[in-house]
Amino acid sequence: MQQSSKIFTLSNATLSTVNLTATTYTNPTSDYVVLAISDANFTDLSYAPYDIQGKLIAKATIFSKDTQIDMQSLSAGTYLLEIN
Repeated sequence: MQQSSKIFTLSNATLSTVNLTATTYTNPTSDYVVLAISDANFTDLSYAPYDIQGKLIAKATIFSKDTQIDMQSLSAGTYLLEIN
């Protein structure tokens, strides 16, 4: 049985120029998570997952409100998700 990984999405309450709501589900997972974004303009948005030591795992462009992020090749652990 494959161990699960968990994604944490952090935010900054002092940012007032960006209106972005992001949710990840199924969390924890052993296959993939879906990044669901609402209240945002999709121009030039991207995501980048990092491991707990801060190592960049991947980077990709967001093309739709629901983006599937593959987690199958990652070791069990905790990951942070940056959205730019």
